[in-house]
Amino acid sequence: MNIKASFYTVLKTIGILLQISVAMLFLHTQAFADSPAPPYDFKKVTENKKYVFVMLAPDGWAEQDQKIRKIYKQSGLYKNDGSSTPLWTVDRYAFEVFPCSDGEHLIQMGPWASSTDQLAISFHKNGKIIKDYQIKDLIKDESKMMHTVSHFFWRSELKYDDKHTVLFLKTADNQAYKFSAITGEILPIAR
Repeated sequence: MNIKASFYTVLKTIGILLQISVAMLFLHTQAFADSPAPPYDFKKVTENKKYVFVMLAPDGWAEQDQKIRKIYKQSGLYKNDGSSTPLWTVDRYAFEVFPCSDGEHLIQMGPWASSTDQLAISFHKNGKIIKDYQIKDLIKDESKMMHTVSHFFWRSELKYDDKHTVLFLKTADNQAYKFSAITGEILPIAR
């Protein structure tokens, strides 16, 4: 009877330890998965293929692409002919950009959102900021945003139309916006 009770106690203890180990692994994985992505180098060709926009991660980040950095030394717009001299440059890093085929305008989306005071969208002409919007400028009902441990999602749809140089955006609280990529202004949406 004593041996049998001891055997069940050992099994129960192993089961509890296994459950704790799995829970710790799950929590660690979730915390890691919820961390903002580190900046990385990338390039994006305009729809008309005339230009390439290059975004370089800030110095010190591990996600540097040496093939890109061998040609391009700054974040900015270049002719898509192998040229290494920028037409214009930008200083602010963004994970998501929409370079316009006119070779002058750029839309940059803001960083991982952790505050409604953060940048939502930035509009540029020849590398100079012409209009910025913060998240709080576009969200009307913050309770509709999906929150994680480290950030939140404030937009539900995003589409850039290069032909008409407009950006369509829908927020998590179902606000619809149409922006001019040329001026950064909010345009009326035809119903």
